[in-house]
Amino acid sequence: MKDDRHGVSESRRRRFDARAVFLRIGRERARGVSLAVTLSVGAALSCLAPLAAAHEFWIEALDFRIDVDEPLLADLRNGEEFTGVSFPYLPDRFVRFGIDDGTGEREVSGRLGDFPALEERPEREGLHTLVYESSGTSLVYDGYEEFESFVREEGMEWVLEAHDARGLSRERIGELFRRFAKALVAVGDAGGADRAVGLELELIARSNPYVIDDGALEVELRYRGEPLERAQVSVFHRDPASTVGIDRQRTDGKGRVTLDVSSPGTYLVNAVHMHEPSPEDQASSGAAWESLWASLTFARD
Repeated sequence: MKDDRHGVSESRRRRFDARAVFLRIGRERARGVSLAVTLSVGAALSCLAPLAAAHEFWIEALDFRIDVDEPLLADLRNGEEFTGVSFPYLPDRFVRFGIDDGTGEREVSGRLGDFPALEERPEREGLHTLVYESSGTSLVYDGYEEFESFVREEGMEWVLEAHDARGLSRERIGELFRRFAKALVAVGDAGGADRAVGLELELIARSNPYVIDDGALEVELRYRGEPLERAQVSVFHRDPASTVGIDRQRTDGKGRVTLDVSSPGTYLVNAVHMHEPSPEDQASSGAAWESLWASLTFARD
Protein backbone atom coordinates (compact mmCIF):
# COMPACT_ATOMS: atom_id res chain seq x y z
CA MET A 1 0.00 0.00 0.00
CA LYS A 2 1.10 3.56 -0.51
CA ASP A 3 2.71 5.30 2.45
CA ASP A 4 0.97 8.69 2.60
CA ARG A 5 3.75 10.16 4.68
CA HIS A 6 5.33 11.11 1.36
CA GLY A 7 2.31 12.88 -0.07
CA VAL A 8 -0.85 13.55 1.89
CA SER A 9 -2.98 14.84 -0.96
CA GLU A 10 -5.14 11.71 -0.80
CA SER A 11 -5.41 12.11 2.95
CA ARG A 12 -6.49 15.71 2.55
CA ARG A 13 -9.11 14.73 -0.03
CA ARG A 14 -10.58 12.19 2.38
CA ARG A 15 -10.22 14.03 5.69
CA PHE A 16 -13.70 15.55 5.58
CA ASP A 17 -15.23 12.13 4.84
CA ALA A 18 -13.44 10.69 7.88
CA ARG A 19 -14.50 13.53 10.16
CA ALA A 20 -18.09 13.29 8.92
CA VAL A 21 -18.15 9.59 9.84
CA PHE A 22 -17.20 10.31 13.42
CA LEU A 23 -19.45 13.33 13.75
CA ARG A 24 -22.27 10.98 12.81
CA ILE A 25 -21.13 8.54 15.48
CA GLY A 26 -21.25 11.37 18.02
CA ARG A 27 -24.75 12.44 16.99
CA GLU A 28 -26.09 8.89 17.12
CA ARG A 29 -24.38 8.20 20.44
CA ALA A 30 -25.95 11.34 21.89
CA ARG A 31 -29.38 10.00 20.89
CA GLY A 32 -28.56 6.69 22.62
CA VAL A 33 -28.54 4.68 19.41
CA SER A 34 -26.27 1.63 19.29
CA LEU A 35 -23.13 2.11 17.22
CA ALA A 36 -23.53 -1.44 15.97
CA VAL A 37 -26.83 -0.40 14.38
CA THR A 38 -25.86 3.02 13.03
CA LEU A 39 -22.39 2.31 11.68
CA SER A 40 -19.74 -0.35 11.66
CA VAL A 41 -16.71 0.86 13.60
CA GLY A 42 -14.55 -1.14 11.24
CA ALA A 43 -15.94 0.80 8.30
CA ALA A 44 -15.32 4.04 10.13
CA LEU A 45 -11.73 3.15 10.84
CA SER A 46 -11.19 2.26 7.21
CA CYS A 47 -11.80 5.91 6.36
CA LEU A 48 -8.82 6.80 8.54
CA ALA A 49 -6.48 4.12 7.22
CA PRO A 50 -4.69 6.34 4.68
CA LEU A 51 -4.47 9.14 7.24
CA ALA A 52 -2.75 7.14 9.97
CA ALA A 53 0.51 6.86 8.05
CA ALA A 54 0.80 10.56 7.22
CA HIS A 55 3.97 12.29 8.36
CA GLU A 56 3.69 13.91 11.80
CA PHE A 57 1.33 13.06 14.64
CA TRP A 58 0.81 15.55 17.45
CA ILE A 59 -1.46 16.74 20.25
CA GLU A 60 -2.83 20.22 19.67
CA ALA A 61 -4.63 22.02 22.47
CA LEU A 62 -7.46 24.21 21.29
CA ASP A 63 -5.92 26.81 23.61
CA PHE A 64 -2.44 26.28 25.04
CA ARG A 65 -3.05 28.90 27.77
CA ILE A 66 -6.14 28.56 29.93
CA ASP A 67 -7.39 29.52 33.37
CA VAL A 68 -7.81 26.83 35.98
CA ASP A 69 -11.62 27.07 35.76
CA GLU A 70 -11.67 26.49 31.98
CA PRO A 71 -11.84 23.09 30.26
CA LEU A 72 -8.66 21.71 28.72
CA LEU A 73 -9.51 20.65 25.15
CA ALA A 74 -7.10 19.02 22.72
CA ASP A 75 -7.13 17.32 19.34
CA LEU A 76 -5.05 14.40 18.14
CA ARG A 77 -3.75 15.50 14.76
CA ASN A 78 -1.99 13.73 11.91
CA GLY A 79 -0.64 15.38 8.79
CA GLU A 80 2.27 17.14 7.19
CA GLU A 81 4.06 20.42 7.86
CA PHE A 82 1.79 21.25 10.82
CA THR A 83 -1.40 20.87 8.78
CA GLY A 84 -3.57 17.83 9.23
CA VAL A 85 -6.79 16.14 10.23
CA SER A 86 -8.13 15.65 13.74
CA PHE A 87 -8.73 12.16 15.09
CA PRO A 88 -11.45 11.33 17.62
CA TYR A 89 -11.04 9.39 20.83
CA LEU A 90 -10.37 5.81 19.66
CA PRO A 91 -9.27 3.64 22.60
CA ASP A 92 -8.08 0.77 20.41
CA ARG A 93 -5.62 3.13 18.71
CA PHE A 94 -3.59 3.90 21.83
CA VAL A 95 -2.00 2.13 24.78
CA ARG A 96 -1.54 5.30 26.84
CA PHE A 97 -3.37 8.62 26.91
CA GLY A 98 -2.81 10.70 30.01
CA ILE A 99 -2.53 14.11 31.61
CA ASP A 100 0.08 15.06 34.22
CA ASP A 101 -0.40 18.25 36.25
CA GLY A 102 2.82 17.83 38.20
CA THR A 103 1.35 15.58 40.88
CA GLY A 104 1.17 12.44 38.76
CA GLU A 105 -0.38 11.19 35.56
CA ARG A 106 -4.06 10.30 35.29
CA GLU A 107 -5.79 8.61 32.39
CA VAL A 108 -7.75 10.73 29.96
CA SER A 109 -11.41 9.78 30.11
CA GLY A 110 -13.50 9.61 26.97
CA ARG A 111 -15.98 7.71 24.86
CA LEU A 112 -15.59 6.26 21.40
CA GLY A 113 -15.81 8.99 18.77
CA ASP A 114 -15.39 12.00 21.07
CA PHE A 115 -14.35 15.21 19.30
CA PRO A 116 -12.10 16.67 20.51
CA ALA A 117 -10.28 13.57 21.69
CA LEU A 118 -9.40 15.16 25.03
CA GLU A 119 -11.70 17.16 27.29
CA GLU A 120 -10.59 17.41 30.91
CA ARG A 121 -11.04 19.80 33.81
CA PRO A 122 -7.77 21.00 35.40
CA GLU A 123 -7.55 20.37 39.11
CA ARG A 124 -4.82 22.92 39.78
CA GLU A 125 -2.66 25.59 38.18
CA GLY A 126 0.68 24.85 36.59
CA LEU A 127 2.24 23.26 33.54
CA HIS A 128 0.18 20.29 32.33
CA THR A 129 1.77 17.60 30.17
CA LEU A 130 -0.47 15.63 27.84
CA VAL A 131 0.93 12.20 26.89
CA TYR A 132 -0.10 9.82 24.11
CA GLU A 133 1.38 6.50 22.97
CA SER A 134 -0.22 4.81 19.97
CA SER A 135 -0.73 1.17 19.28
CA GLY A 136 1.47 -0.34 16.59
CA THR A 137 0.44 -0.03 12.94
CA SER A 138 1.98 -1.64 9.87
CA LEU A 139 2.46 -0.59 6.28
CA VAL A 140 4.26 -1.85 3.19
CA TYR A 141 6.36 0.19 0.75
CA ASP A 142 5.64 -0.96 -2.79
CA GLY A 143 9.09 0.10 -3.97
CA TYR A 144 12.54 0.81 -2.59
CA GLU A 145 12.49 4.38 -3.89
CA GLU A 146 9.57 5.23 -1.63
CA PHE A 147 11.35 3.76 1.39
CA GLU A 148 14.60 5.53 0.52
CA SER A 149 12.82 8.87 0.11
CA PHE A 150 11.28 8.62 3.57
CA VAL A 151 14.55 7.59 5.23
CA ARG A 152 16.52 10.42 3.63
CA GLU A 153 13.85 12.98 4.41
CA GLU A 154 14.05 12.10 8.09
CA GLY A 155 17.86 12.22 8.10
CA MET A 156 18.37 8.50 8.70
CA GLU A 157 20.62 7.56 5.78
CA TRP A 158 22.31 4.98 8.00
CA VAL A 159 19.17 2.85 7.68
CA LEU A 160 19.86 2.29 3.97
CA GLU A 161 23.29 0.81 4.69
CA ALA A 162 21.90 -1.27 7.54
CA HIS A 163 19.10 -2.53 5.31
CA ASP A 164 21.54 -3.93 2.77
CA ALA A 165 23.91 -5.18 5.48
CA ARG A 166 21.07 -7.24 6.95
CA GLY A 167 20.48 -8.78 3.53
CA LEU A 168 16.90 -7.51 3.37
CA SER A 169 14.86 -7.44 0.20
CA ARG A 170 14.29 -4.19 -1.66
CA GLU A 171 10.86 -5.39 -2.74
CA ARG A 172 7.75 -4.62 -0.68
CA ILE A 173 9.46 -3.46 2.51
CA GLY A 174 7.31 -3.89 5.61
CA GLU A 175 7.39 -1.37 8.44
CA LEU A 176 5.74 -1.03 11.83
CA PHE A 177 5.30 2.42 13.34
CA ARG A 178 4.28 3.88 16.68
CA ARG A 179 3.62 7.43 17.85
CA PHE A 180 4.81 9.09 21.08
CA ALA A 181 3.27 12.54 21.48
CA LYS A 182 3.43 15.14 24.25
CA ALA A 183 1.92 18.60 24.60
CA LEU A 184 2.63 21.29 27.19
CA VAL A 185 -0.36 23.38 28.28
CA ALA A 186 -0.15 26.40 30.61
CA VAL A 187 -2.90 26.43 33.23
CA GLY A 188 -3.11 29.58 35.34
CA ASP A 189 0.38 30.61 36.46
CA ALA A 190 1.97 27.89 34.24
CA GLY A 191 4.56 27.04 36.87
CA GLY A 192 6.40 23.73 36.75
CA ALA A 193 8.55 21.85 34.29
CA ASP A 194 8.40 19.14 31.65
CA ARG A 195 9.97 15.81 32.59
CA ALA A 196 10.69 12.39 31.15
CA VAL A 197 7.57 10.23 31.24
CA GLY A 198 9.07 6.97 30.00
CA LEU A 199 8.14 6.97 26.32
CA GLU A 200 10.37 4.79 24.14
CA LEU A 201 11.23 7.82 22.00
CA GLU A 202 10.67 11.08 23.84
CA LEU A 203 11.24 14.82 23.44
CA ILE A 204 11.71 16.71 26.69
CA ALA A 205 11.71 20.50 27.11
CA ARG A 206 14.54 21.34 29.48
CA SER A 207 12.92 24.67 30.38
CA ASN A 208 9.32 25.74 30.70
CA PRO A 209 8.47 27.45 27.37
CA TYR A 210 5.82 29.61 29.04
CA VAL A 211 8.19 31.31 31.48
CA ILE A 212 11.52 31.65 29.62
CA ASP A 213 12.48 35.21 28.67
CA ASP A 214 15.27 34.91 26.09
CA GLY A 215 13.46 32.90 23.41
CA ALA A 216 15.93 30.00 23.48
CA LEU A 217 14.55 26.59 24.45
CA GLU A 218 16.72 23.50 24.83
CA VAL A 219 15.00 20.21 23.99
CA GLU A 220 16.41 16.73 24.59
CA LEU A 221 15.65 13.60 22.57
CA ARG A 222 15.85 10.26 24.38
CA TYR A 223 15.59 6.73 23.04
CA ARG A 224 14.82 4.14 25.69
CA GLY A 225 15.81 6.64 28.35
CA GLU A 226 19.21 7.55 26.87
CA PRO A 227 20.14 10.69 24.87
CA LEU A 228 20.02 10.08 21.11
CA GLU A 229 22.97 11.68 19.30
CA ARG A 230 23.06 13.00 15.73
CA ALA A 231 19.33 12.57 15.25
CA GLN A 232 17.40 14.96 13.05
CA VAL A 233 14.88 17.14 14.86
CA SER A 234 12.33 19.10 12.83
CA VAL A 235 10.75 22.23 14.28
CA PHE A 236 7.53 23.60 12.82
CA HIS A 237 6.34 27.08 13.81
CA ARG A 238 2.84 28.27 12.95
CA ASP A 239 2.52 32.02 13.44
CA PRO A 240 -0.72 33.88 14.29
CA ALA A 241 -1.41 34.28 10.55
CA SER A 242 -1.17 30.45 10.16
CA THR A 243 2.05 30.65 8.14
CA VAL A 244 4.25 27.64 8.88
CA GLY A 245 8.06 27.79 8.99
CA ILE A 246 10.34 24.76 9.30
CA ASP A 247 13.81 24.39 10.79
CA ARG A 248 15.86 21.22 11.05
CA GLN A 249 18.77 20.49 13.39
CA ARG A 250 20.75 17.52 14.62
CA THR A 251 21.12 16.64 18.25
CA ASP A 252 24.51 17.04 19.91
CA GLY A 253 26.38 14.49 22.00
CA LYS A 254 23.85 14.96 24.81
CA GLY A 255 20.87 14.45 22.52
CA ARG A 256 19.98 18.14 22.65
CA VAL A 257 19.06 20.96 20.29
CA THR A 258 18.45 24.63 21.08
CA LEU A 259 15.34 26.09 19.49
CA ASP A 260 14.58 29.70 18.67
CA VAL A 261 11.09 30.21 20.11
CA SER A 262 11.20 34.00 20.25
CA SER A 263 8.31 34.41 17.79
CA PRO A 264 4.69 34.09 18.93
CA GLY A 265 2.67 31.14 17.70
CA THR A 266 2.44 27.37 18.09
CA TYR A 267 5.43 25.02 17.90
CA LEU A 268 5.67 21.36 16.90
CA VAL A 269 8.96 19.56 17.53
CA ASN A 270 9.25 16.20 15.76
CA ALA A 271 11.82 13.40 15.59
CA VAL A 272 11.89 9.90 14.09
CA HIS A 273 14.08 6.92 14.91
CA MET A 274 14.14 3.45 13.35
CA HIS A 275 15.23 0.12 14.73
CA GLU A 276 14.94 -3.57 13.99
CA PRO A 277 11.62 -4.99 15.23
CA SER A 278 11.61 -7.68 17.87
CA PRO A 279 11.75 -11.26 16.56
CA GLU A 280 8.11 -11.70 17.60
CA ASP A 281 7.00 -8.60 15.67
CA GLN A 282 9.02 -9.62 12.64
CA ALA A 283 7.45 -13.07 12.67
CA SER A 284 3.88 -11.81 13.10
CA SER A 285 4.01 -8.85 10.71
CA GLY A 286 6.88 -9.54 8.33
CA ALA A 287 8.15 -6.01 8.98
CA ALA A 288 11.82 -5.28 8.31
CA TRP A 289 11.85 -2.05 10.35
CA GLU A 290 9.97 -0.23 13.07
CA SER A 291 9.81 3.57 13.13
CA LEU A 292 9.21 5.52 16.33
CA TRP A 293 7.80 9.06 16.06
CA ALA A 294 8.14 11.57 18.88
CA SER A 295 6.47 14.97 19.01
CA LEU A 296 6.23 17.87 21.45
CA THR A 297 3.86 20.82 21.09
CA PHE A 298 3.50 24.12 22.96
CA ALA A 299 2.75 27.77 22.25
CA ARG A 300 4.45 31.13 22.80
CA ASP A 301 2.88 34.57 23.17
